[in-house]
Amino acid sequence: MALSSRSRLIFLDEPTSGMGIEDVESMNSLLSALSSDHTIVFIEHNMGLTLEIADRIIVMLGGSVIADGKPADVVHDAAVRRAYLGGVA
Repeated sequence: MALSSRSRLIFLDEPTSGMGIEDVESMNSLLSALSSDHTIVFIEHNMGLTLEIADRIIVMLGGSVIADGKPADVVHDAAVRRAYLGGVA
C-alpha cells in the first residue's frame, strides 16, 4: 500500500516481526532496493537487519534519544552498550 501512493517516504513499524529467516532476508533485499528511490524510516528490534541496511540509527530508551548516528558509531556508543548490554561499556 505504501508503494501504491508513489510516496518517496515510507514509514514501517517492525517490518520483520514474526518473520522467519528467509523472509527477513527477502525484506532486507526489498528495503535495500527501495532505499535508492525512497527514504525509509523504520522501527525495528532486529539489529542485524538494522545495522546492515540503515544509514542512520536513533536509539531510544524510556522515550529519550540516547544515541544518534551512523551504525558503526551507535554500536560502539557507551550509553547504548550500558542500556542494552547490561552495563558493559
